[in-house]
Amino acid sequence: MSLQTMMQEVQQEKRTHPILLRKSSSSKMALKEKIVQIYEAFFQGDDPSLGNANFWDEFFLLKVNMVFIENEFDKLSGESLLMLKDNFNMIFYKAVETLKEENPIRVTNALYTLCALIRGMFKKNLGDFGFDVINLLIGFDSAESVMQSMVESLNNILTGEFSTGLKKLVLMFLMVLATATDNISQNTLLEYILINSVFESLIQILSNAVSRQSIGQDAVLVLTLFVQYRKYESANPYIVKLSILDDELALTVGNMFVAEEKQVAAVRANDSILLALYEAIHLNRNFITALTHAHTPSSTVTPPSSPVTVSPPDPQSSPAGVLEPTSHPTNLLVTFLEYSSIVMQDTKDDTRYSNAKLCLIILNCIAEDQYANSMMHDVNMNFRVKLHQAPMRHRKNKAEKSEVSRPLVCALLDLMVEFIMSHMMKNIPLELYLRCLGITHRVLCYQKKCRVRLNYPWKILWTALINLLKFVLSHESHLVKKHNIFHLSSKIVNIFNLFITYGDTFLPNPNSYDELYYEIIRMHQVLDVVKANYDTLTLKLQDSLDQFERYSEKPRETAFFTQLVRSIVFNVRKCADLLSQQQHDILHDIFIHDYRIITFDKIYGSYKSYCIEIHNNNNYGKKEFKDFKKLSLICGYQILGIITQHCINIIIIINFYSFNYFSNFFSNFIFFFQNLSIDKSAFALFLDLTLYLKRLNKTVLV
Repeated sequence: MSLQTMMQEVQQEKRTHPILLRKSSSSKMALKEKIVQIYEAFFQGDDPSLGNANFWDEFFLLKVNMVFIENEFDKLSGESLLMLKDNFNMIFYKAVETLKEENPIRVTNALYTLCALIRGMFKKNLGDFGFDVINLLIGFDSAESVMQSMVESLNNILTGEFSTGLKKLVLMFLMVLATATDNISQNTLLEYILINSVFESLIQILSNAVSRQSIGQDAVLVLTLFVQYRKYESANPYIVKLSILDDELALTVGNMFVAEEKQVAAVRANDSILLALYEAIHLNRNFITALTHAHTPSSTVTPPSSPVTVSPPDPQSSPAGVLEPTSHPTNLLVTFLEYSSIVMQDTKDDTRYSNAKLCLIILNCIAEDQYANSMMHDVNMNFRVKLHQAPMRHRKNKAEKSEVSRPLVCALLDLMVEFIMSHMMKNIPLELYLRCLGITHRVLCYQKKCRVRLNYPWKILWTALINLLKFVLSHESHLVKKHNIFHLSSKIVNIFNLFITYGDTFLPNPNSYDELYYEIIRMHQVLDVVKANYDTLTLKLQDSLDQFERYSEKPRETAFFTQLVRSIVFNVRKCADLLSQQQHDILHDIFIHDYRIITFDKIYGSYKSYCIEIHNNNNYGKKEFKDFKKLSLICGYQILGIITQHCINIIIIINFYSFNYFSNFFSNFIFFFQNLSIDKSAFALFLDLTLYLKRLNKTVLV
C-alpha cells in the first residue's frame, strides 16, 4: 500500500479531537484557544494565576491573540475598566518582568501582550489620555519603577545579541507607545521614555552597518516620533541629544528617498523619512557635514573642516559638458535633490503637496547654511545629479543623456527653474512658489556676499522668472481672488533688482550682464504692466536686497508640522494593525537566530541514528525525547509540521523500525502541542500522523 493511499484513508477516519473543543450556544462544536480562555478569565475579574506557581511561565509561551484583547477592551465601560485595574496592572507588570528573561519566545509574547494592552486601553475615550491611563495600565505607585525596568530591558534587547526580528518588534512596540494618542504631546506615558532614554540604543543601531540596513529605518522613525513630544512646550532630551549628534543618521536616511523602482511613478512620498531628515538638519547644523560629505564606491572624499570659497575655472578651459567618470562621487544631498525632483512634479495630491513643501523647507535650511553653501559652490567638488522633469505639452521629450558633473548649487538652481516652469496653473501653489523663490534668493545672497562667480546659464533662470511674471499678470483677475500675487511679484522683482544692483560681484563675466539687460529690455512690456499696476514694483536700487528673514519653525510652521506628525501617527497605526499577522515571521526569525545550530538536517540525522539505536539496543531515548519536547516548545507550532514530515521520512528510511514507539511518541506529543497556541490545520496534521503511524503498525511488514 502506497504512502499516499494510506494517508487518504487516514483522512477519512480522522475525527475531531474533543479536548480542543467547546460547546457553543448553538450546540455546535467550535475551536477555542487556551489563551482565549485565560484572557476571558482576566476580563471577567478572575485571577487564573492563583495557586499555579508556573502560570506566568506557561502564559508567555502561548501565542498572543492581540485582536481578542483589543476587542475585549472595546466592550468595557469606564466603570468596568476601573474594576479590572488590578488585573491590568498585574499583566503589565508580569509582561515587563518577562522582558528580562533569556527565552526569546516569552520575550516576544510579552512584547505582543504589552502592545495589545496599550492599544486596547488608549482606544477607550478617557478624556485627556493622561494619568488615568497610567493608573489603569501600571498603577501610580509602581509606574516609575516598572517603566524604568521596561526601558532597561528594551535597551538590552536593542543593543544585545538578539535576533533582528525581536529588535524590530521592540522598535514596533516603541512606535505603538509613541502613537497611542493622535497628539503625541498628550501621551504622558512618554514622560517615562524621556526620563529613561532609548536614544543611545537607537544611535548604536544606526552606527552599525548591519543593523542599520535591516532596522535603521524603524530606529529613525522611533527617534523622530520621540523628538515631537512637547517640542514647543518644554525641554525634550531627545532634541538636545539630536542637536549634538554627528553623522550616524545620514548613513540611514540617505538610502530612503529614491525607491529601487526605475519608474518615477513608483516613487512614493515618505513623510516620516523626510521629517527625520528635516529634524536632523534643522536641529543639528553639524549634520550639514554629513549631508554634503562626498564619497565614491571605492574611496571617500573628506570635506574641508571650514568653509572655503574657490573661484570657478574659466569656462573655455573647463567646458561644462565634461561627463562624469565611471565611479562618480555622490552624497546625501545628491540623492535628496533627485528625490525632490520626483516629488515636486505633482503637487495636486495632498500628500505630495505636503512632501514637496517639506522638501522645499529642507532646501531652504540648507540654502541658509554658510557651510552647505561653501560645499555646494566648490568647483573642486562636482557631482552628477539626475533631475526628473514632468511631462509637459509644450516641451518636447528629450533623449536621455548623461548628466554633466557640476557644483551642487547648479542642480539646486535647475530644480528651482524646473519647478517655476512646470507649475503655472490657475490653482497656483503660491506657497511653494514663494519658498522656491526664497531658496533662489538665499543662494544669490551667498554668492554676492562671498563674491562667488558661478559658471551657470543664468538666462534660463531669468526666462523662467519673466514667464512666471507674465503668467501672474495674464491671470491676475482670477488669481487675485485667492492669492496675494503682489507678494509673489515683489519676490520676482527683488531677485531682478539683486542681479542689477550686485550682479557685478557674482555674475561670471561682463557678457552675462549684457544678457541680463537684453532679457529685461526684451520683456519691457511685461515690466511696464507691472510698473503701471504696482508702483512699488520697479527695477531700481534698493536697500537690503541681500538680506532675508532666517527660517524659524515656530510659530509660522507649527500647524503644518503638527498635522504632518498626526499623519505619520495614523500611518504607523495602520502598520501596527498588522502586528498580529507578523507573529509567524518574528518567531521564525527568532528560531533561525537563536537556534541556528539546530538545523532540520541535523534533526533528521540525529533522529535517524536515534531510531536505529532504539531498534538495536532497546534504548528508549528518554533524553532525546526530552530535548525534542524542549525544541518544539521553543519553536512553536509554525515549524512542527516540518519536523513532523522529517520524522515520517526517518521512519520510512529505517524500514519502519520502532513504529510502536513512534506511535506512542506522537500520541504523547499531542499533549505538549496543546500547551502551544492551537491551530486547526497544524493540529490536524498531528492527528493524521498519529493515525497513520498506527495504521503502519498493522499493515507494514518489516
